[in-house]
Amino acid sequence: MRSELEALCACLLPAAGGMAGGACINRALDSDWYRRLRKPALRPPAWLFGPVWTALYTAMGYASYLVWRDGAGFHGNAVTRHGAVECAESRRERRRTDVGWRQCVFRVLGSEMHVSCPAVIACAVPFGVPALQAAAFRTLMRSDWYDRLRKPRWTPPRWAYAPVWSALYAAMGYASYLVWRDGAGFPGPARLPLVLYGSQLVLNWLWGPIFFGARSIPWSLVDITLLWANVAACGYSFYGINAVAGYLFVPYFLWVTLATALNYQIYKLNCTDKGSKD
Repeated sequence: MRSELEALCACLLPAAGGMAGGACINRALDSDWYRRLRKPALRPPAWLFGPVWTALYTAMGYASYLVWRDGAGFHGNAVTRHGAVECAESRRERRRTDVGWRQCVFRVLGSEMHVSCPAVIACAVPFGVPALQAAAFRTLMRSDWYDRLRKPRWTPPRWAYAPVWSALYAAMGYASYLVWRDGAGFPGPARLPLVLYGSQLVLNWLWGPIFFGARSIPWSLVDITLLWANVAACGYSFYGINAVAGYLFVPYFLWVTLATALNYQIYKLNCTDKGSKD
C-alpha cells in the first residue's frame, strides 16, 4: 500500500503544477495578443491539449517514482547497473506479486521496463467514449444555447474540465485494475465492485449526450444524481478490496458532488414550465 501511495503522489505533483500553469496560460490564450499571432495550419485542436498534457504529466510522475524506487531515493545511486539498483530478493518478491498477470517487457538503453498490460488497459478504458464526446460536443458547449444558460458564479472555468476529468479517468481506471488484481476478477469478490464501476461509467458517459445533445437539463440532473450515488457505492466497495483504490475514488466523488450541485443550480435557474429546450 505504501508503494502505491508513493506512486500516486509522484503522479500528482507534475499534474498539480501543470494545472496551476494552465490557469495562467488560459488567460493568455483569450488575449488579443495571442489571437493576432499567425499560427500554422497543422496546430492541434485546443481541446486536445488538456488530456494530452495530463497524460504526459502522469507519465513523467510515474517515471520519477520508478527511479526513486529502484534507485533507493536520494540516498542511493539511480544511475548504475542500467538504472536498476535492486536486490535479488526484491526481484523475486515482485515476480511472486505479478504471477498470473501479463507483463509487457520493453528494453530501453539496455534496461528492462515491465509494464502491466491489464493496468494500461484499465486506465485507457474510461477515456474511450469521452474522447469522442469531447470532439463531438465541443461546438455544442460553445453554442448560443449553452452560452445563454444562467449559471452560478462558482461555475468552474472551462479550461479546468479537460485536465480534471483526464486525471479522474486515469485514477478510476487504475483503481479498477487494483480491485481486479486483488479481488481475483469477476469470479472472485471483485465482481460486485466491478459491476458498480461499469454502471457508473455508463452513467458518466450518458451525461454529455443528455445535457448537450438532447439539451435536457432535468434528465441530465437525474443522470448525474444516479451517478453521484453510484460513485459513492463504488468507492466504498473498492475500499473493501483495496484501500488505495477506495482513496482514488475520493477526488472523483468530490468532483461529481460539485458537478451535481452545479447541474441542480442550472436546472433551478433555467428550467420553467415550458421546458429546458429553446
